[in-house]
Amino acid sequence: MTTSAGSIAHEFTSTIEASAEHLTADELADARALADELVDAHPDDLPRIAAALVERYDGLMGEVARRLSLNEVFRRQLTGGFTAYVEFLLLAGQGRFDARGGTPLFVSSKDHEPPVDAAGNLSLDVDHTSLLREAEVHGLVAELLTGERTW
Repeated sequence: MTTSAGSIAHEFTSTIEASAEHLTADELADARALADELVDAHPDDLPRIAAALVERYDGLMGEVARRLSLNEVFRRQLTGGFTAYVEFLLLAGQGRFDARGGTPLFVSSKDHEPPVDAAGNLSLDVDHTSLLREAEVHGLVAELLTGERTW
């Protein structure tokens, strides 16, 4: 998996487009322009791009939550999910994570069947809907991607 400035920007724009019906045309255009500007200005500074896009996403989701009368907990969940995904992309990019080489490790929730029967399956005692929200899971994946822990 290759993580680049363009891939992070693409994930940001794809994610905000999923909420397009709740955003103004100006908000969407400004967000797309920000992503493009960041890629052009800082093509090799992925953490900077990621931080700026997460900040913008948080602001946009705050507006969506306000417009839909959603509480702060829901807004934090929206932003938290996107933030965790961007952190994964950064970690994958730093570790030069390549699922096509070597033996893949499938990390799954307790109620999800891995796609194949292999030695590289790690089933965690976590509900499927909570898998990406659990701090322990996030830490484990980060350790695996950075090589601090091997399987």
